[in-house]
Amino acid sequence: MNNLYLNFHTLIFNIVFTMVLILPSQGQNSNLKTDYYNWFDEIISTSNTGLFKGTEYFERFKSTNERHQYFNTDNFSMGSVVFDGHYYFNIPLKYDVFDEKLLIKDPNTLNAPIIELEKNKISEFTIDNHKFINILISENHKNEVTGFFEILYVVDSLKLYKKYQKEIIRKTDEKVISYQFKDRFLHVVGFKDAHYKVKKSNELNAVFTNYKKDIKQLSIKHKAIRKSDPDSYMLIILKELYNIINTNTSLVK
Repeated sequence: MNNLYLNFHTLIFNIVFTMVLILPSQGQNSNLKTDYYNWFDEIISTSNTGLFKGTEYFERFKSTNERHQYFNTDNFSMGSVVFDGHYYFNIPLKYDVFDEKLLIKDPNTLNAPIIELEKNKISEFTIDNHKFINILISENHKNEVTGFFEILYVVDSLKLYKKYQKEIIRKTDEKVISYQFKDRFLHVVGFKDAHYKVKKSNELNAVFTNYKKDIKQLSIKHKAIRKSDPDSYMLIILKELYNIINTNTSLVK
């Protein structure tokens, strides 16, 4: 049944994709593709695909409050995933940040187990309107940047990613052990097929060696939001730096 689904899925998608090419709008293309997959998965239930055939997930650490190990919420949220080259929409997802595992649960099966998707087969996923990409180790040996990263900014060959992390804290109260998790994050700049971990704005100097002065000026200009909104701080610096570079050279193309 799985092979039949995937083969038929691919055949129908090729037909629909050919039809999509004649549409004038990029937004229409995206919407039509999404509508197609939703329609197809209603005809042949997603439960019958290989998506729910992974390893059963067991939570290793029980948290006692909202400081859990998951992204945003410890409940399942509707999202989408590209798994083994196939798109799946309106799927209940949960992202275990600490163990970096994407979890799913079959909504059509009573008391269905939580399934851990095979990480290497996940290309991207979207949960709570946050889009993540999977950077595999084979793509980047030098900088050791691997795993799931949220996409914050993409223009030409310049990209800004955010890596979510969780620090575990062990608590003991009257011989009862519990766990809490503290949020951490890491920004990564992708540039021309290389990735660079960036904790501070001056570390952009290693990426754009000819623009150290501009980076320093932009850092000072937006210093007020550096601690209160680090995502926006790094994002606006990169956007303005891109504009500076783009007016002087075709470096970022």
